[in-house]
Amino acid sequence: MSKRVVITGLGPVCPNGVGIDKKEFWYNISNGNQISDFLPRVEQRGYGLVQACIFKDFNLDTYFAEDRKNGNLNRKAYAKLRYDDKSIQFGVLAAKLALEDSGIEYDPEDNHIGVYFGNAEEAIYSTEQASIAVFQRVFKKTFKHFKKHINPFNFFKIKKELEGYLPLLEEERLEDFVDLLSKTCGNLHSFTPPSSVNYKSYAIPGKIASFFNLHGPGRAINTGCASGLDAIGLAAFAIKHGYIEAAVAGGSEAPISLQAISSLGNLGVLSKTLPKPFCIDRDGFAIAEGAGGVVLEERESAIKRGAKIYAEIKGYGSTNDANLQTCMIDPYGTYLAKAMKIALNSSELNTDEIDYINVHGTATPQCEPAETAAVKYVFNADSKKLNLSGTKSMTGHSIGAVGGIETIISACAIQENIVPPTINLLKPDPVCDLNNTPNVAQEREINNAMILSMGFGGYNSAMILGK
Repeated sequence: MSKRVVITGLGPVCPNGVGIDKKEFWYNISNGNQISDFLPRVEQRGYGLVQACIFKDFNLDTYFAEDRKNGNLNRKAYAKLRYDDKSIQFGVLAAKLALEDSGIEYDPEDNHIGVYFGNAEEAIYSTEQASIAVFQRVFKKTFKHFKKHINPFNFFKIKKELEGYLPLLEEERLEDFVDLLSKTCGNLHSFTPPSSVNYKSYAIPGKIASFFNLHGPGRAINTGCASGLDAIGLAAFAIKHGYIEAAVAGGSEAPISLQAISSLGNLGVLSKTLPKPFCIDRDGFAIAEGAGGVVLEERESAIKRGAKIYAEIKGYGSTNDANLQTCMIDPYGTYLAKAMKIALNSSELNTDEIDYINVHGTATPQCEPAETAAVKYVFNADSKKLNLSGTKSMTGHSIGAVGGIETIISACAIQENIVPPTINLLKPDPVCDLNNTPNVAQEREINNAMILSMGFGGYNSAMILGK
């Protein structure tokens, strides 16, 4: 028999706020506080102005200080965590906050608690830094004058030596250049640090499981920007059908790197002004870092132990546009609408029972019109009764983590009966003509909320939370 699944712990790790009590996080979301800013150094590197939501002074020790003081910490595991990529640190911290918030107790040697975490960009910053380190070591070993300190007296020697290699850098001779480097240095990849095995998505649920002794299945989900929501949806499915007893689920991402910024910038999806979903002059999203973790449990078990229940996961659906181009969005939201219908069918709710939709809302030219079309198609006349909001206007877009963060936002909205706003909505796009909750939060009885996520690769996901 299928079981009912509830959320009993929330762990937001977001520039808007971090902490077990969620007060700062929810205060900033419900009050529409803007936190995005221009990335330092990016303009000087030729990328122009890029909006981002980042932790300006993130220090892992701040959040583990009490555990270290009380000795409630595996010091060896924590010492390793401090040197891991921030995508892993964010994920472990989100899991810690969610587990502490839930108050769930379990046998660290004998449990079947799963870890389902989404991540799209992998440890892109650490990978980029490792590539730079490899390049530097190869460079220094190949060009002998770089072994010396660069100064005006040997500059011309370096310049002359570099000019001698320029003919090998022609496109048709690049393989000759690689052969030359290999003869000089041996295996070029031998400089790759062993820690690079942690630069993959699988490291995040693996680290969470080992840090908290969770012995159920671990799953790394990569469905682009839908990763975090899909991770929660799949974890809920596993509990619903009795495969696991509970789960920590969500998403984590640390995408602030020159590679990510340049690729997304060239794609034209990064804002150079402000993230403003549903606006006629929207120009993209603010790239963001962070994580969102939740604890999921079977409802009767949670009630029995007296857990606080934030919301019930009532429905979930996912589809794929199957586009030939990875980054295309179906302008009619055809398969997003199908995912919404699957979620509604699995929840056994009617369209008039949904009060609020947290839309994907990336503030790109294609996104909100497609979502608006899908909502109108699925909800028909009931679409005019809904409140929608694009909370990425406040949190930024943390790619694979954002589904976890928006699940936390929607659970808080249900608890507080407050619809968070879409900020910066000053010039509404007439195509996006639903109630998008412009600029100021609205009080409203929220019995059921829907969350939408859309990812590169054509992924569409919809989840329904309810009281």
